[in-house]
Amino acid sequence: MKKFGTVGLKKILFVIVSIFIISLLHAQKTFNVTIQLPKDSTLKFSISYDNGKEEIPLFKNPVSDTVINFKGKYYSEFAAININTTKENKYLQRFYFVNQQKATIIIENKKGVDNLLNHCTLINALDFKEYRKGMTSYDSIASSKFLQFNKDEKALIKQMGDSSYYAEIRQLYKNVSKKQLEYIISNPINYYSHWFFRRVILTSGAVPFDTMLNVYNSIFPSELKNSAEGQFVLNHIKGNLAIEHMGYVSPLFAKDIDGKYFRIEDYKNKKDVLVIFGATWCVPCIRELPMIQEILKTASKEKLEVVYVAYQSSIEEYRKMIEKYQMKWIHIYNDIEFINAFGGNGAIPRLYIIDKLGKIIYVNQNDKSYDIGLKRLSNHVASNYLIE
Repeated sequence: MKKFGTVGLKKILFVIVSIFIISLLHAQKTFNVTIQLPKDSTLKFSISYDNGKEEIPLFKNPVSDTVINFKGKYYSEFAAININTTKENKYLQRFYFVNQQKATIIIENKKGVDNLLNHCTLINALDFKEYRKGMTSYDSIASSKFLQFNKDEKALIKQMGDSSYYAEIRQLYKNVSKKQLEYIISNPINYYSHWFFRRVILTSGAVPFDTMLNVYNSIFPSELKNSAEGQFVLNHIKGNLAIEHMGYVSPLFAKDIDGKYFRIEDYKNKKDVLVIFGATWCVPCIRELPMIQEILKTASKEKLEVVYVAYQSSIEEYRKMIEKYQMKWIHIYNDIEFINAFGGNGAIPRLYIIDKLGKIIYVNQNDKSYDIGLKRLSNHVASNYLIE
């Protein structure tokens, strides 16, 4: 039997420890929080939490003067508890960050306090108040312009027209996000800056994704980038870059609607894969279905596999949709990792074709009209996948 030297044993030990650390970083954690709401029947609250990848709704309008206790799974350093309410026609919202320690959030409706969510008693919970104040001060001018412009939406749309108004509001929002990103770059000092980057900056369109990747890799520590939340951020950025530059998709898998595993890699060197993103409630998605099916009638199953990805839909409604429209494809339901790797919860419907080498060769997500997009798809299918 071959004997391992000291160096060999150290290498093996290093690999084992590395695998153990990575598994810990990516493991789900559990939080346990108690929220005490104030004695005020005029206040209605909504509560959800961010698990490091997505927002999970919990309670809509729970009764005031109620103590709520709940547990949840999360993938990040903290779970972010999102509490919002309306007081005197003013919308109020605050995130509180909890970890595996049992936490308590006590909300009191004190007299003379404008925002009751700013004056809570927190036990084993954080609100990163000072960091938020710093960011608010830094982006105040850009935020004021955005809020002022958005104050009278109906009048401005009438004056400017839909397209001009929304182009201006998007630009003003990007300006706010750019200032927030500048602040994060200067102050990447705690978990909140990483959370805010994922939650807001990542989907703001404030900077190109190649710039965003460089910024992300340069300012955040390895323990955050290597966490499940960090990998989620990187997969989102790399997925968008692959779409923008018609690049290669990351190796990924998902469970289909019947619990079977689906991997794009399994089709490597065999056939191309058409991935369609939609939802049961999406009117344009439903409108396109018969037209897409008509186009695909001429496509050879030996040359093209079709995958439909539905998100933010109930599984019952999805099954009804599959049966009604006779969608004889592979079906993926609400898989956040798969959706994230293809750019996240963007506009739908959208379509991608991945070739036998794993490279994106067709994108239909920004066409000016459905007809233009479907015409391009029809031409692509006719040129590449016809039944012989």
